[in-house]
Amino acid sequence: MTLGAGVDGALRRAMATDMAYGVVLDAAASTLVEQLANALENEQRALLEREGRYLTGRFSPGYGDWPITVQPAFVQWLDAGRQAGICSTASCVLTPGKSITALCGAADHPVKGKLAGCATCALRDTCTKRKEGKPCAQ
Repeated sequence: MTLGAGVDGALRRAMATDMAYGVVLDAAASTLVEQLANALENEQRALLEREGRYLTGRFSPGYGDWPITVQPAFVQWLDAGRQAGICSTASCVLTPGKSITALCGAADHPVKGKLAGCATCALRDTCTKRKEGKPCAQ
């Protein structure tokens, strides 16, 4: 999922001319790409449920115990450059900036799972966000 390179240009221009506006625009763009990913996930969930199957939660490189370092290979595997114009830098940052890569699974039964959070995270003992008092599951 991506908002495209045009949004990156608009953000650069906004940050150069009016920092407050740029920050608000950046937050709005982040919210929009997340809402679009949620909408696509919900659409896929509905399609699977019509077939008697169930979608698992969305999971992206860099979350939980899936290292961000897989991002370049994941982008290549998805053929995201050709399909959506999404690339990964050597430091594993997606371009355009307002882009999301993720996987969801399909199951033949409802997936109950545990709510994501520090208690169930494989990185709970080494997580810098947790040590700073800013857990990612809030």
